[in-house]
Amino acid sequence: MFDSPSGVAVDADGRIYVADSFNHRIEVFDRSGGYFWTLGGPNFGSGNNQFINPKGVAVDAGLQVYVADTLNNRIQVFDAGGSLRKTWGSPSGDLFAYPFGVAVGADGRVYVADMRANRIKVLDQDGEVVATWGGVGGNGPGEFGSPNGVAIGPDGLVYVSAEFNNRVQVLDAAGKFVRSWGRKGRGTGMFDSPAGVAVGGNGAVCVGDASNDRVVRVKRR
Repeated sequence: MFDSPSGVAVDADGRIYVADSFNHRIEVFDRSGGYFWTLGGPNFGSGNNQFINPKGVAVDAGLQVYVADTLNNRIQVFDAGGSLRKTWGSPSGDLFAYPFGVAVGADGRVYVADMRANRIKVLDQDGEVVATWGGVGGNGPGEFGSPNGVAIGPDGLVYVSAEFNNRVQVLDAAGKFVRSWGRKGRGTGMFDSPAGVAVGGNGAVCVGDASNDRVVRVKRR
């Protein structure tokens, strides 16, 4: 059972990870939907293996699990057995301001949609910040208005959904603007408060178009 599920990821073995936000946990299922195990919950908090409204989850090739522990302003990283490996950030907001989406590239770099700071932070496996994109809310290329979703395409491009911009931006690995699409509305190619983005192995992009109560699938260009 879920209460406001806000993020989902699938690992190389087909296991499904759900950020069950208001239950303050990550629930894990096998490829058939059978319950597997849980991280966090039932009690919320700021201790190890505790969350407050986690919004995003990602899994890397080594089956490490990255949780955007949103109201604790941190990323917690777990191994394949569910043991805590490392924590980046803290409730004081020294590194993140409402981290919402999280993704991991093939090179192991971790991309965090730092929502209230209007930026994407890129970290290495030691938690060191190697790049920051955006940081000033706006509608220009490379600017974000409340980014809440981030995904890495098979070509290494980075896709970012932003709630207040009503669009998805695509950037290269260096953070350079490549293209964008979307504007506020219900028609084709429009969004209303998009709340997440995912990219398939074939390059097709799916966007959680939250206030339009739909998922929009965009064909690969």
